[in-house]
Amino acid sequence: MIVGSAHSEYSARLAEWSRAREVLAGEDAIKVAAEKYLPRLDSQSGEEYGAYQARASFLGATSRTLEEYLDLVFRKTPATNLDGCGKSMQAFVADCDLWGMDFVRYARRVLGEVLSVGRVGSLVLWDCVGARPWVSSWRAEDVLNWEVERVGERSALVCVVLKDGERLRVFRMDGGTCFQEVWMQMDGQWTLAERGALTRGDALVGFIPFVFHGPRHSRPEPDRLPLGDIIMTNLDHYRLDADYKHGLHFAALPTAWVTGFDKGAPLRVGSSAAWVSDIPGAAAGFLEFTGAGLAYIERAMERVEKRLALLGAQMLERHRMLANPAPGLSCAGWEILCPV
Repeated sequence: MIVGSAHSEYSARLAEWSRAREVLAGEDAIKVAAEKYLPRLDSQSGEEYGAYQARASFLGATSRTLEEYLDLVFRKTPATNLDGCGKSMQAFVADCDLWGMDFVRYARRVLGEVLSVGRVGSLVLWDCVGARPWVSSWRAEDVLNWEVERVGERSALVCVVLKDGERLRVFRMDGGTCFQEVWMQMDGQWTLAERGALTRGDALVGFIPFVFHGPRHSRPEPDRLPLGDIIMTNLDHYRLDADYKHGLHFAALPTAWVTGFDKGAPLRVGSSAAWVSDIPGAAAGFLEFTGAGLAYIERAMERVEKRLALLGAQMLERHRMLANPAPGLSCAGWEILCPV
């Protein structure tokens, strides 16, 4: 594995993850993306496109569905049984990331990421000062590469590359021990800056303490986005809304017309001004557009809104049908790092 290179699955899903992030971020993020989600109409100038985009409204249906799902899952506080567990595990559940986040809130964060982009990772390390484990979450975009090998009847993670700001953190198996490497980019090349074996106290860690979370499994391969259909329908509604508001803008605003008037004469519109011409046959009026064609866009928007409501309801209903709804947070590896 070449340090700095991305897994093929990562490269294939990156655009999909970016789209999900921007849709969940809301209207401002969608409008910053401009033509990525709202194509420019034929012959539109930059100013005209800016007005076209400004009139459009983005419906935050995807983010509301996500919040409703999370509220449904965590409508009751999960019960935690720590009988027989050591003090390190109790401290971990009360403050799992060393920043004051309890385990239930961490589980909500993990589930939110799984629903948003279909995956997230958890890295569990040992705090030597407090003699206890701690966990950090890693977004799908920050899990750059990974490698799995078959060990007996199961597959095991033998290398994972995490993007940590401007550096890379690599965890790899070597001789039955997990090593952590820190790589820095210098002159366009990735250079190894640090390398050391992972330990729990005085004991070496014999596995990579990284867990993938997905909607249906905890394998490294990315899964489809649970909110994928809602995201695409949400964007479809946004484009229809833009066309509808664009049509309303021109249909609702009256446009004056004149014939038989001096082209150089100023014509002011208002109750205090009248247009008068000495030229025989001169006439004036207002163009009127009934906007009947907008009814088709209205009906299309109604269908899309119903589809959004249906997709959201189906997602929530599938959860209600589960016998024991739970975030699905895998604890693989934690029972080794967290002595009971």
